[in-house]
Amino acid sequence: MNREEEFYNFLYQTPNINLGAFENNWPYIIQSTRNNIYTKQGFSSIVYYTYRKKDIVIVNSLGLNRKKLIVDFCKKLNKNHNIRNIILKNVDVNELKWWIKNGFELKTTPWSKYSKMDDNSFPQYNVSTETVEKMDFKNDIQRQIKSFIKKRKIFTEEYKNKYDFDSKNILLNFSKYCENKGTDYAHEVYNAHTFFFDKSIKNKIRLQHIENNKLIGISFLTPVSDICFYNMVICKYERNLMKYLVYQSMNFVIKEYPNIKLFGMQGSENEGQDYLKRRLRPSEKIKKIHLIYKKIKISNNDKILQQNNKE
Repeated sequence: MNREEEFYNFLYQTPNINLGAFENNWPYIIQSTRNNIYTKQGFSSIVYYTYRKKDIVIVNSLGLNRKKLIVDFCKKLNKNHNIRNIILKNVDVNELKWWIKNGFELKTTPWSKYSKMDDNSFPQYNVSTETVEKMDFKNDIQRQIKSFIKKRKIFTEEYKNKYDFDSKNILLNFSKYCENKGTDYAHEVYNAHTFFFDKSIKNKIRLQHIENNKLIGISFLTPVSDICFYNMVICKYERNLMKYLVYQSMNFVIKEYPNIKLFGMQGSENEGQDYLKRRLRPSEKIKKIHLIYKKIKISNNDKILQQNNKE
């Protein structure tokens, strides 16, 4: 069993989990860790984490006793003085009281000057296939999409590797645009989307958007059960183009994957991104938060005792 298969095996064994929450797909784990993935197993569960400078960042946990494993893992990590902080990402806001009782507190310091809550300042949204089929979006989005349908011939189809060079150039230009716009550092945007070219990912839908025989954008989606997560869309800069490509990609999935009922949209860091997702009339809103483990100071006597136990 490879790591991707292992992930979904644990996912389907996890009780009381919202399968539509965006962190519950393998490409997200690769993206959020920049493919620097570490795991900890125990109690019939698994934790996925990475290192961010001197911090440990837990990006997801799955299995029968995932909360128990996290608490146990953090207690053991607490003894490692080389670790500055232990951060737990993607906690449902409704579970905050439980985590506070078990040694965590809300993370309030920003991730960077561009990011307050690392894609969770605004909620995740799930959009139903029925809404997409009927194009039952807000009126302005409907008008923009219909304008593209009427005036442009853009084809969305399965991705072909021959476009890798063009795709990387589009990603590079998009990354620079995001930094100039004040969305994020260019290198962060670029590194966060290179999973598109990761050949190890098996369960995926990669799409190319073609106009006049030229690549103008790419999309990556992940079908999990009856949910399809929209992991990324990158395109050349043009007003309203991204909105149309999102719609085209969803339509492609509906036709090719008739079992899909929902499209999962990741949370956002800025009002503009959130505004677009809200205009799609989502049927479900999921608010996530990030927590930090309260490090317990170890007395000198405890340190001596620990050293004696090691010896």
